[in-house]
Amino acid sequence: MNKNEFIAMRQHEFPKTLKLFRFYPEDKKDLKPSAMIRSAVELVATFINEEGINKSYATTGRFDMMNFKWEAPQTSMKSTIDRFESLARETDAALDQLSEDEFQKETDFFGMKMPLAAALLNILLDHIHHRGQFTIYSRIAGGKVPQIYGPSADEPWQPPK
Repeated sequence: MNKNEFIAMRQHEFPKTLKLFRFYPEDKKDLKPSAMIRSAVELVATFINEEGINKSYATTGRFDMMNFKWEAPQTSMKSTIDRFESLARETDAALDQLSEDEFQKETDFFGMKMPLAAALLNILLDHIHHRGQFTIYSRIAGGKVPQIYGPSADEPWQPPK
């Protein structure tokens, strides 16, 4: 995957996630569908932390887990979502500055050697996985689920804009 293809995929996925987050009821931010999993606001903070990892890779070509400062959830869903969106814009700006050669350069991805392109794609796929988890939270909380790859019960099929 080249840099432009990755950026296009990222730009296709992130608005879907933000729309899902914005449909979530603020008063259900502490919902935990099970004792052993994160609350809704903690799950959104996972997106923030993954985006921090993305930014590190996009800025430096590597990620240092030992010196990474994990962010806690903000005080509200809105502020947590706003933080995620702000950090995603910072990552987008860093990605824009990467050359194709830097994007393809080998990096360490949690102990595995791979091109930076593959590391960033792995994080994007994990983002998509967590978004799927969040659709369940939204249903349980009485929130709406927008169409993601096709129509949902709350949002009939709409052609791309």
